Amino acid sequence: MLTHKLAVAEEWIANHTGTPFAEPVPAPLTEAALQLAAYWYVQREGASDVRLTAVPFGVLELINPYRESVTGHVAS
Repeated sequence: MLTHKLAVAEEWIANHTGTPFAEPVPAPLTEAALQLAAYWYVQREGASDVRLTAVPFGVLELINPYRESVTGHVAS
């Protein structure tokens, strides 16, 4: 299950940043993937009394420098 959560976290980061999650992976992206996978593993229940967030604190801050900037119209 952890291997799957880590693979999904890596794909989520690649989609969010617009760049492939490929070797060599910068240390901040690896840390973000590990944090995200661990969070999703701990919060894997469908219902909880605790207020949940989609992404734990710190993950977006780690990956934002790697995010591709897109301005203007993007043709599909």
